[in-house]
Amino acid sequence: VDRVVASAKKVLGDKNVFEIPKRMTSEDFADFTTAVPASYFNLGTGTVGSDHRPPLHRSDFVIDEGALKYAADAIIQYLLDV
Repeated sequence: VDRVVASAKKVLGDKNVFEIPKRMTSEDFADFTTAVPASYFNLGTGTVGSDHRPPLHRSDFVIDEGALKYAADAIIQYLLDV
């Protein structure tokens, strides 16, 4: 996780990478981590300045597709760093 955070901060900046409080999330990802080491991150995909931010899996969810570039940048940077 520390290496993922460091790589993400290189491309996204310190202020844009932070730890969120632990919470109960319905996700099968934890099962994969029993087989291989893994790290999980959330990506903000809302439009800055918009108050309309419905969660995933709702019919009115709208992703700001420009956010996907930042996820790709962070993952690529991690791959370059390891």
